Amino acid sequence: MGSRWDPDDETTTADLVSLVRSDASDEGIRLEWLVDGALGASFTAHRRDDVEDWRAIASLSPDGSGHLVLLDRDVHPGGRYDYRLGVVGEGGERYYGEITVIVPDRSTLRLEGARPNPSPGAVAVAFTLGSDAPATLELLDLAGRRVLAREVGSLGRGEHVLRVAEPGALRAGLYLARLVQERSTLTAKVVIAR
Repeated sequence: MGSRWDPDDETTTADLVSLVRSDASDEGIRLEWLVDGALGASFTAHRRDDVEDWRAIASLSPDGSGHLVLLDRDVHPGGRYDYRLGVVGEGGERYYGEITVIVPDRSTLRLEGARPNPSPGAVAVAFTLGSDAPATLELLDLAGRRVLAREVGSLGRGEHVLRVAEPGALRAGLYLARLVQERSTLTAKVVIAR
């Protein structure tokens, strides 16, 4: 039989609050902590960012299995946020489970390049579109001649991996992948090795 969790007992709390999951997306940040033996305790989730210092954002109580879940939708793409749990005991509020989370910014045009690179023959290119505007993905040889082109704006905003050449379709060598959307142009080296 375990003992009841006591926020004033500094000898046991370090192992009793554990972050078990963190996810960040366009829709927000989801954090999950396990608070072993703390089923009767009430916790406060605190957050700080580049603008504001620590402030309480939610009251949380463990579910039947000792999990606390926080879903914070008040975040911005590219933002960096720190979180911690607070629990009030006789000595005041103590803090546990601190974590830093960065929200991905999928609204930025990016060209990661070929996967794998070098490629044994088939060429897939990873990229992120910053909007739903028309966009073109091209493969150029070193003389600057266009070897192939694909309209990719219809794929929409977000991350994509597109197979642009089948095995054997291109000679071994060095190429440039070029991604164009609105006024932005990005390039990345692509190596085909046999």
